[in-house]
Amino acid sequence: MDGKVRRASPWAAFWVMVVSVVVTVWLVGSLTNEDLLWFERSFDEVPTMIVIYDKGVRYCIEAEDATFARIVEAFNQGVAHWGAYEGSAGLSQASLDRLRAEGRLLELHYDHPVQVHTQHPFPASTTFYVPLTGTHAKWRRVFGGITEPPHIGVLEMREGNFERLQAVVDEVLQEARRCDER
Repeated sequence: MDGKVRRASPWAAFWVMVVSVVVTVWLVGSLTNEDLLWFERSFDEVPTMIVIYDKGVRYCIEAEDATFARIVEAFNQGVAHWGAYEGSAGLSQASLDRLRAEGRLLELHYDHPVQVHTQHPFPASTTFYVPLTGTHAKWRRVFGGITEPPHIGVLEMREGNFERLQAVVDEVLQEARRCDER
């Protein structure tokens, strides 16, 4: 060596700082949400069964039904592009039972926990509950859980996506068969 001390370039320091900030933001988001892909806005999971409750009548939509894909597409689009998160909202067992008996409720059941990627603590779920009537429907809430009742914390769908999902469910109910008729 010639004995000269090399100074770090300002650009090198800048890039080290940028990379450090990006890694820190990603790491904090990943640890907080228990989801390495918390920043991704996609959801393409396919449920094993869809159940729609309409004023106490239970309709089962299975993968081989022609209407199954329409509900899955509308739900996946809506939940992937959620509009807000509410950490304190929950759905009690009594409210869930009341929605099933008196309202309209969409349930999507999966055979393994699936993750909606968010920057919020919305854990993986095996069932998503979407009230289509009542107070929770006004807020366009999506509840998720492994057991009943679902965990606390909800995603709120954007209005257009929620209205599309409601319209698809309305259409599907025109031709759906009750679970006890299968």
